[in-house]
Amino acid sequence: MMQILGGKREGERQRERGREREREREAERERERERERERERERERERERERERERERERGIKERIGDKEKEKIARQRVLKVWTFFLCWRVSLCLSPSLFPISVFSPPFLHKKK
Repeated sequence: MMQILGGKREGERQRERGREREREREAERERERERERERERERERERERERERERERERGIKERIGDKEKEKIARQRVLKVWTFFLCWRVSLCLSPSLFPISVFSPPFLHKKK
């Protein structure tokens, strides 16, 4: 009789250990799923940072293009003024020695050293 009860208890203990191992495996699987979700969130954050860097780069390119366009317009204005000045000077028949052109030439026409 005692052996039967002992066998039942042993069987119960084995089943309990089996359930405990299964709970541990399930907990480990859950931790692994959580780690995978965290890795996916990190990948998504990295993709978002990359998209933001791309937007910044595009903004910078647009700003540089805008700056170049403004610079071009400014040069055109300066050239218009200088054209007017030279026409005026010629129309007055001023001697070149009175107003040497190098003194009045726009800075961007000078050769860079």
